[in-house]
Amino acid sequence: MVIKRTTLKKQVYEYLKEQIILGNYKPGERLIEEKIAESLSVSRSPVREAIRMLEKDNFITVHHSGGVNVVDPDIEDYMYLYEYRKEVEAAAAFYAARRRTEEHINAMESHLATMGDVNEKDFKVIHQSAGDFHSSIAQASKNPFLIFTLSQL
Repeated sequence: MVIKRTTLKKQVYEYLKEQIILGNYKPGERLIEEKIAESLSVSRSPVREAIRMLEKDNFITVHHSGGVNVVDPDIEDYMYLYEYRKEVEAAAAFYAARRRTEEHINAMESHLATMGDVNEKDFKVIHQSAGDFHSSIAQASKNPFLIFTLSQL
């Protein structure tokens, strides 16, 4: 859960982000700083900093009253995200096809093989495997802007 190789705020950020992505924190659910700090055995400072990072990355909404909720996207948000992703991923695939190396191809094949072995009910592993595959395509594009943009999605 908490690893000492990175800053505490980064560890808390990664943990909370994963919990949101996996659905352990539901859309619209209120996050309470004190409870998170207590459950992770950390002070409130790294939790507060992680919350700022999550807000910046649009995972949560911080209200003027001080409340914090997991973002609750509507169907239009998903539609816009899909439109954006299909364009950016198509560009990454186009350039990957032109610039890939044998090493890139091996990485993509390895990720595909891993995806084929995943238990269909293990959402965490499915999410990670799919992310790794798409990341390998972005890496093969050799375009640092595409790589960064796709890593943020």
